[in-house]
Amino acid sequence: MRDGLIITALSALPRHAASRWMGRAAQSTLSRHAIRLFCAVYQPDLSEVEQPLASFPTLQAFFRRPLRPGARPIADAPLTSPADGTLAATGLVSGGRYQQSEQHHGTVATLLSRAGDWEGWRYTTVYLSPRDYHRVHAPFSGEVVRLEHVAGERWPVFAAAVRQLRGLFDNNERLVIELDTGVVVLVGALGVSEIETALTVGRRVSAGDELGSFGFGSTVIVLSAAVPPVVEVGQPVVVGQPL
Repeated sequence: MRDGLIITALSALPRHAASRWMGRAAQSTLSRHAIRLFCAVYQPDLSEVEQPLASFPTLQAFFRRPLRPGARPIADAPLTSPADGTLAATGLVSGGRYQQSEQHHGTVATLLSRAGDWEGWRYTTVYLSPRDYHRVHAPFSGEVVRLEHVAGERWPVFAAAVRQLRGLFDNNERLVIELDTGVVVLVGALGVSEIETALTVGRRVSAGDELGSFGFGSTVIVLSAAVPPVVEVGQPVVVGQPL
């Protein structure tokens, strides 16, 4: 019942306009005064941040904060976490579908905005909360063969929405980064004013290299060769950790 009420309320919200407004507000110089309040509410780990809070010109800049060198060692593993957050789902693609939640599945071809044979590949979903580090890193090495921004909805991606909204990730705005070794999808959400990347097609990346960043919290979905999972769903993960 509570989930349904939350989604009903969000249905009445102009989500794209709200996201644009939140983005403009977070990029204004006045927003720097909200950084300490943000930290008090969400309690990010400031010991990992190299520069002092006062040096961030906007809340958006703090949200996209870099970490001190060495804060995220990259494991020598076939699949590492692309982001800090919570492992929300993992499994093997079956019938062209991946599990969004216990209630719903998504379709890989729709998520990636292209047809292809992904049967038997592993999907891995990491949810980023507001407190998390919001840069996304390569979970494996490879060459960038495709970059596509897919316009879409701005539904939130917290647990209630994921449970209630069929095809949530398939319908939300997203950036598809396809390597010759797998795919990383950055899924936008309510309040995610921007998804940025400096990548170009043909660039080769190593595991742990930065791929892009979010303006605010969201979700990353990885498609990779099938490997046995070493982290259970619901557990926290950090960039570079074996998955």
